Amino acid sequence: MPIPILKHITFTGIDDSTEVTKLQAIQRMYTFVEFGVLLSRERTGSDPRFPSVSTIIALKDAGLNLSLHLCGSLAKEAVRGDFSGTDYMLGPYKDLFGRVQLNISPYKDNPDSLDFENPSWVKELIIQQKGPDDCGLFLRSLPRRGTSVLLDASGGKGIDTPIRILKGREKVGYAGGISHENIKKKLLEIENSKDVGPFWMDMESGVR
Repeated sequence: MPIPILKHITFTGIDDSTEVTKLQAIQRMYTFVEFGVLLSRERTGSDPRFPSVSTIIALKDAGLNLSLHLCGSLAKEAVRGDFSGTDYMLGPYKDLFGRVQLNISPYKDNPDSLDFENPSWVKELIIQQKGPDDCGLFLRSLPRRGTSVLLDASGGKGIDTPIRILKGREKVGYAGGISHENIKKKLLEIENSKDVGPFWMDMESGVR
């Protein structure tokens, strides 16, 4: 039987106004914390949640655990194995990120399965899906090297939604309106569930 193990807590939403020294202080205290960076061809540098490329580059010596969250057309391309847009925007600085998340749950034209090998710089590929009965792309793509799933019924909108457990040994992330006020309750729901393996929690709107 799988054992529920909390692997990461991800704080998503580093932007141009973020004080990196504060992130470093959190990282020193909690080594399992990860900081998510949103990247979009359409919104990077113009939306407050999407840091400019120069801000991303400035993280290279910060010593932070970072994940890259691809949005919009970058995510639509990447789910078909085309990471050229991300490579063009970040160049060698894409190596800053240990995990890469494809924010694709709002889109209906995704492929039936992932039939490509992860690029060498992608250590773990995260597929965003709506819930345990709406994560067919992830399930049909197993087994794959270094692939996990983020379940977010709110579709990235930060709406508080009930935790719905995906049972199994796969690594699963949970998101959807998680905040400092409700995370203890949501953690207990996961940890008290049967047949749950390694997992993480992703927070953005609830902690910004």
